[in-house]
Amino acid sequence: SSGINAEYGGDEIDLSLQSLTSSSLPLKDLAGLKKGKKLDLSKNQIVSLPDAFVSSMGHLVKLDLSGNGLTILPLTFGNMALLQHLDLFNNKLTSLPTELFKLKGLKWLDLKENPLEYPSPDVTGLCRNDAECRACATQVVLYMKKENTEQEKQKQKELEIKRAKKEALKRELERLEELENMEKKRTKQEEKSREKAKRRAEYEEKIRNQPKAKPDKKAPAAAKPTKPSSSSSSSFSFITVTLLS
Repeated sequence: SSGINAEYGGDEIDLSLQSLTSSSLPLKDLAGLKKGKKLDLSKNQIVSLPDAFVSSMGHLVKLDLSGNGLTILPLTFGNMALLQHLDLFNNKLTSLPTELFKLKGLKWLDLKENPLEYPSPDVTGLCRNDAECRACATQVVLYMKKENTEQEKQKQKELEIKRAKKEALKRELERLEELENMEKKRTKQEEKSREKAKRRAEYEEKIRNQPKAKPDKKAPAAAKPTKPSSSSSSSFSFITVTLLS
C-alpha cells in the first residue's frame, strides 16, 4: 500500500490505464487510503466489481469506471452512500441494480455508450453534457426509488398470497383430518354394532341348540260334580211338600 500511497497521495487516486481486472484490483491497498475520496479506474479491463469493493470503498465521493467492460454492477452498489459523481461511460451494462435508489447524494451520472435496457433512455436521458448528466443522476435515483417501492409492494403481495395459500392448506388439512376422524369413528361404531350382532346371534344359536326338557306326566283330571237333574229336583220338592203336610 505504501507504493500506491506515495504515488497517489491526497484525496484523488488515479489507477486508470493499468490493465486492472476484476481479480487484480488492489482492494486492500485502496481500503487503507481513507483520504482518497476520488478514485479513477477508467480504461481498464474490469468486467465486474466484487462485493468487497463496495464494502471497502464506501468512503468514495467520486468514482470513474468509464471505458471498462463492465457488464453488471453488484446489488450492494447502493451502499456507497457518500457517492456523488459516478462515471459509467462506455461499458457493456444492460441494466442497473434497483438498489441505486439508496444513492441519495448522487448528483452526476454518465451512462452514455452502454446497451442499457433498464432503465430505459426515457429515464436516463442522453448524457451529452454536464447538465444532462446531472439530470440523469436525479432521474435514475428517483426512478429506482419508485421501482423499489413497487417491488416491495409486489413482494408484500406475494407474501400475502403465500400466507393465504398456507392458511388455505392448513384449513384443508384440518378438514381432511376431521373427515378422517369421523370416518374412523363411524368405522369403529360399525365394528361395535357388528360385534354386538355377532354376540347376539351366537347367544340365540346357543339357546336353539340346548336340549329340550322332557314334559311331566299329567295327573288324572278330577271328576266334575254332576248337577241334579230336573226330575230329581221335582221329586225332592214333592217329598218335602208331602212331609210338611
